[in-house]
This record gives sequence, structure tokens and C-alpha cells, in this order.
Amino acid sequence: FLILFTFGQIMMFSSSLSISFAHNGDDATAMMRKHIVITGLAFIAAILIARFVKLDWLRSDWFRHALYLLVTVLLVLVTFKGNTVNGARRWLDLKIFTIQPSEAAKVGAILWLALELEYRKKQMARKKDQWRDPVQRFWKQGWHLLALPACKMLVWFFLIIIQPHLSAAIIFTAIVILMFLLASLKKSVWIAGFIQLVSVILVVAVLVLIIMPSITGLSNSEFISKRFAHVFRRIDTYQNPNEASDDSIRQIKQAQIALGSGGLTGVGIGRSVQKMNWLPEAHNDYILAIIGEELGFVGTSLVLLLFIALLIFGFRIALGAKSRTGFMIAGGYTFLLVMQALINFCVAVNLLPASGISLPFFSSGGTANAFFSLAAGMVLLISKWDQKDNALIRELGIEKTGRVTVVNEAGFLRDRTGTGG
Repeated sequence: FLILFTFGQIMMFSSSLSISFAHNGDDATAMMRKHIVITGLAFIAAILIARFVKLDWLRSDWFRHALYLLVTVLLVLVTFKGNTVNGARRWLDLKIFTIQPSEAAKVGAILWLALELEYRKKQMARKKDQWRDPVQRFWKQGWHLLALPACKMLVWFFLIIIQPHLSAAIIFTAIVILMFLLASLKKSVWIAGFIQLVSVILVVAVLVLIIMPSITGLSNSEFISKRFAHVFRRIDTYQNPNEASDDSIRQIKQAQIALGSGGLTGVGIGRSVQKMNWLPEAHNDYILAIIGEELGFVGTSLVLLLFIALLIFGFRIALGAKSRTGFMIAGGYTFLLVMQALINFCVAVNLLPASGISLPFFSSGGTANAFFSLAAGMVLLISKWDQKDNALIRELGIEKTGRVTVVNEAGFLRDRTGTGG
């Protein structure tokens, strides 16, 4: 985490110099200063979470309800009050800073589902004797353990998709499915819950199809075509690049030029040509192309290896968790960070159409990186407070007394005196 964070800030500073100079009165460091304040505070918050917050504190009913309510309110606010950019409302201006609620939903869904499913499993265990009829028990368990939590997540999914933010909605869906898989639900729960969930979705879908034309004044097909026009354009550009306009394929071409120009070791940090307004979003979605140009194949391989290390050690921490909740939290957040990075890699090398998915800890966007830092902080929390055996603790260098360590080999933890790294 520490290595990824530090490396990311260096590359963010390098890639943002040109655009910051152009948009901030010849001040090349203005964007980075604002970025580092938010991400720096988030980094400190992540370490404090790992140091002081105990998993048991998060298991309270009020925290679980407050988390769900907070994310829901943010998603509703951005739907009606969000800043409109390219026909999409994804950003919410909170005066002090702007926030992308879809990022809060991705991070919040993991923690909320882990806590909610643990709570519901305990409730089902208490009520087991009340449902002696096997048919009643079959449907009740399916509803309470799968269908109802999934329906609550569908509310967030709907609020994300109408922004519209399709790529975030896809990642969100993958996260929710993963969390239910990590929960180790019985086969009977899956069957009953799936039937009930599909029934709810079909009823809601029919109602939406009936009501939407009267609200929008457009037919459903016209509304979808208009609302998701940018998505269809990106997919068409990806599938038929030879028929696309020069503006449509500019990012793809310039990203390929940047990656090709870097060669094996790159042209050197700060010496990128493509970031000089040639490559759009060079400091954001396409920062990997700038890393490839400035640090070459070695630099991009290093980024990939760091995320592979994060995947390995994150899941080892998850497997070492003594509770199912800890396992779900560590596994879920590790999956989110690595999957987001993998999608960004694929977009940068043109294996996927442009999606607007940032590279965790590297891309510009203070609040997005703040959420990613909090996600890493939760993995640290599980590594510290929820490990079931001394073997993993000794191997990773984590002290049971609770002293935060920030990584040794994984980039996850440091020694207990705070002098290592």
C-alpha cells in the first residue's frame, strides 16, 4: 500500500504538470497540491483505521444503517444536484471538494454487505426454531439472506446506472456478486433467494417500462439511445476504429504512441511528450500510458507486479481472517482494487473500450483515491485485528499487541516501532 501510494503520487505529479500549467494560471503544481492534500489525509486515515478501529466497533446496528443511508443520500443528491459533464451527472460538489458517489457505493457495498450478511445469519440462527415448516424456512432464508440484501443493493445500482455510469455499475455488480459468493450461503438459500430476486426485478422492470415514457416523453428505446449515447459511441469506436472519426480514436492512438515511445526503460520521469495536451486524460484514465512513456516496459511491469503483490497478500490476509466477516471485507476490498486496476490496464492497451475507470492510487481524483485508501485501510484492519493464527501474523510481521506496521514485502505493513518501511 505504501509503495503503491508513493509511486502513484510521483507519477500523478509528473503526468499533471502540463494540464495544471494550462488551467491554473501557469502554476504547474496547483493540481498536485490539491490532490496530495486529500490523498494524504486519506492515507493517514487508512493508517489510523488499521491502528485504532476494531472490527467489533463496526458491527453495531447504527453503523450499518448509517453507512447505507449515507451512500444512498449521496447517490440521490448526485442524481438531482450533480454536475453535468458530457451528459452524465457523476460528480457532487460539496463546496470544499467534489465527490463521485459511485466510488462511495463500490467501497461502501463491500463493508455493508459483509456486516449485513453476518447480522442476518445470526438472526436466522435465532429464528431457526420458529420456522419448523421446511417450505417456510426455505423461502424465509432465501429472502432474508440473499433477496432482501440484494434488493437494497439494486437501489444503489439503479441510482448509478441512471447517472449514467455504466462502467461503475458493472464493477458494482461484480462486487455484489462476489460478496454473496464469499458469504458461503447454502445452496437452498441461493435457489430461493434467486427466484425471489428475479421476481422482484421483473416486476420493477415492467413498472419502469410502463412509467418511464410518461416521465421522459420518449419511448423506452429512444430514452436508452439518448441516455447511453456516449456508451454506444465508445463501443462502436472500439469495434470499428477504421470507420471512427479522428477525435473518437485520438485517445487510443496517442496512448499507443506513448506506450511505444517508452521502449524498455522510458524517456525519463517528467519528459513525456504525450502529456503535453496530446493525450487527453493523461493524468487520469490514461496515466498508465504516461508511465509507459516515461518509465518504459520496466515501469508498467512494476505497476502490474505491485498490484499482483497486492492481490496475493490481500487474499492471504483474507484467508487468515478468523471471522467470515473479516474474510469478506479483506477479500472484497482486495478484489475491488485489483479489478479496477486490471480494467484500467486493458483500456490503456486497447483491450477494452474507454470506460472512465481510474487506476487506483495513480490517477488524478483525490476523493476516488481517498476511497481506495480507505479500502486498503480496511484490509490492514483485518490483518491486525482479525487474524486466526500466529503463523500468518509472524510471516507478515504484524504484532498482536496492535502496533501498526506498514508493510515489509507486500507494501502492506511496517514494523511496530514505525521505523521500517
